Amino acid sequence: MKKLFFFLAALTLSFTAQAAVINGTPNPGEVGRVNWWVNGEGQAQPGDTIVLADGEYLESTITLDKAGLVIMAAEGAKPVISFNDPWAVAKVSATTTFEGITFNGGDSVNYLVAVSGAESGNLTLSHCEFKNWAYWAVSNQFEEGVSVDSVFIDNCLFHDGAQSAISFSKKAPEGKHACNYCWVYPGCPYEW
Repeated sequence: MKKLFFFLAALTLSFTAQAAVINGTPNPGEVGRVNWWVNGEGQAQPGDTIVLADGEYLESTITLDKAGLVIMAAEGAKPVISFNDPWAVAKVSATTTFEGITFNGGDSVNYLVAVSGAESGNLTLSHCEFKNWAYWAVSNQFEEGVSVDSVFIDNCLFHDGAQSAISFSKKAPEGKHACNYCWVYPGCPYEW
């Protein structure tokens, strides 16, 4: 009986420690769907993965403050996160990874992905596309004196932005930020 109890207790612990996968689909005209999956009642927990299907996801602001969260495209999908407000942004304040997502700022969005309120953590952007922004597509200096430990941008495309594609804080320690195999089209400068 004791062996059965310990086996069931160990089995229960192994299931509760695993991260969940949330499969998302767009709902045309609905605003804030990705933010709801991330922050809605009973939704994503630290370490969870949100897998987005094809389509456009209209957002005002996405607040990402749960460590280890991954937002990625479903296999073969090309999801687009579009922002509908000039001050809308994906605000990152904990370790977050985006994979295979297109960020579209429309005509007037100031920032697409920005570090906000973070003291530590890592931001990873892999195989993403960034288009149509006013100030920065990706920045770790959205708020004065705030930065994450590292920003890694890998195999990403930046185009049709009004100002800097990438802006890393000048106070960041060397080697903590990297941009590998990225295409930044003319007219979209970057600085770090």
